[in-house]
Amino acid sequence: GEISIEEEIEIECFDGTHKIILNSSLPLRRSDGSISGAIIVNQDITERKQAEGQIRHLAFYDTLTQLPNRLQFLEEMAASEASIARGDKFAVLCIDPDHFKTVNDQFGHAAGDRLLAAFGELLGTHNRKSDVACRYGGEEFCLLMPRTAAVAARRKTLAMLKQWSAQCEDGAQPLPGA
Repeated sequence: GEISIEEEIEIECFDGTHKIILNSSLPLRRSDGSISGAIIVNQDITERKQAEGQIRHLAFYDTLTQLPNRLQFLEEMAASEASIARGDKFAVLCIDPDHFKTVNDQFGHAAGDRLLAAFGELLGTHNRKSDVACRYGGEEFCLLMPRTAAVAARRKTLAMLKQWSAQCEDGAQPLPGA
């Protein structure tokens, strides 16, 4: 039962690239118990760490919209409970675009996907850093707005929907057939 030590370190290589190294060491002991040396192994785990990052991203983000998914949204909601308990104002918007099924039926799922991605982009780019926009599932989106009163949430929602309508009317969005 000797204790080994492991630590991950990031190094910069001579060519300027960065690698993540797992440094493992195990002490070598003399018969009296004193340390006489160590076995040290350095292993490049850069690819493994990149794969882990991709897996984490896939677990918490929607691949179509690149917005956080339901799981991430629920975690954000749970993390906000303390703030809500203190009495902080909090707004949660649930948005389910009308007639989405009609778009899929008439123009195909690729057109519907383009529409969802475009709406997700609008939702994800027009908020504060503290806000969390997510694709909750299907064509359902949510927007979590900490420290936001109902009046401000309504104003923001109406402005965002007005912008969406204008973009759709102007043909700026990749709507069916685009």
